[in-house]
Amino acid sequence: MPNTGRRYHDVSLVLVDDEQAFREALARRLEKRNLKVFPTGSAREAMALLETENADVVVSDIRMPEQDGLSLMARIREIYPDMEVILLTGQGDIREGVEGIRAGAFDYITKPVEIDHIESKIFQAAAAVRRRRERKAEGEIRKELEERAIQAEKLATVGTLATGVAHEINNPLAIINEAAGWIGQVMDRPSMQDLPEKASLKRASDVIQTAVERARRITHQLLGMVRREAEAPGPCDMPAFLQEVASLSRTIHPESEVTIVVENGPELTLFTDPHRLRQILVNLVENAIQAMPKGGCVSLSAFAPEKEKISIQIKDTGPGIPESVKKRIFDPFYTTKPQGKGTGLGLYLCRDLAHQLGGELVVSSRPGEGASFILTLPGVLPKTAST
Repeated sequence: MPNTGRRYHDVSLVLVDDEQAFREALARRLEKRNLKVFPTGSAREAMALLETENADVVVSDIRMPEQDGLSLMARIREIYPDMEVILLTGQGDIREGVEGIRAGAFDYITKPVEIDHIESKIFQAAAAVRRRRERKAEGEIRKELEERAIQAEKLATVGTLATGVAHEINNPLAIINEAAGWIGQVMDRPSMQDLPEKASLKRASDVIQTAVERARRITHQLLGMVRREAEAPGPCDMPAFLQEVASLSRTIHPESEVTIVVENGPELTLFTDPHRLRQILVNLVENAIQAMPKGGCVSLSAFAPEKEKISIQIKDTGPGIPESVKKRIFDPFYTTKPQGKGTGLGLYLCRDLAHQLGGELVVSSRPGEGASFILTLPGVLPKTAST
């Protein structure tokens, strides 16, 4: 019988049979045909193997003492719907084999096993599994490309408008901010001390200035999406550069109860664009501070994960990030903050800047265990990233 699945290489299978002599003999014969076999004597052990081994097919005896092959197959199809199961039956047990096929088995084979026949069935089943997985992967890639195209269209529209809108908004913002500041100064004059509404006017002035600063940050982020100017690459010495970022972050958030610390580490030097690097790190620290309104700790550290690469970790003791949020955390315009508190551009811009520097930004987090952002950059800024 032709082996229709032979175009696939490295086919692996879990072989389940409670008869040790039969199991070991069949495993040896299949391994001689370049199949990777994981033999086991029970359904429980088979499920444990499937958690750790990337098998294509399960070949299982139907009659086993603890749990039979049909119930094992049902469990496999529930957890691993792409996997195929081939059932083994004794002579005269054809009814059980047919019942297995009706329940979803790829096929059944009667004992004693003819090696060419079972090999052919295994390759056919593996081919079906691989094709299914390939179609699934293609569908996921197509979906990702469609989502990227939608995002690119959004960003192109925003990019076209961002520069003009930001400049047009910044001019009246400057006037509003100056007027609010002047009102605050007037309120501090001795002649205004007995004004009944002085406190209310002073609060209103402070609210206006806070809103102006927020609007400025938004326009700055919008401009950051289309600007690509870069400083000349220069040496950024660690941990001194991290101390500078920590000091700057404390200045930006003087009332925060979050502690910002720089961990002791090796002396390392990044040769990169210091402005972009500083922007990434300050944004990440700010994001961590905002995640801990009741206080906590943000730690900064640098290490060399491999030759010619340097990583910087921003770690916090906040509430952590749910898996559903983590999947979209770098998407533009995605935010979990209350309306009016976030633009959904901060982390997107951080990763975009990391890519401009020839690096990568990843997040690691579990709910209740804080979050860790790791920025990994080449020790020397690539020429293509500096333009």
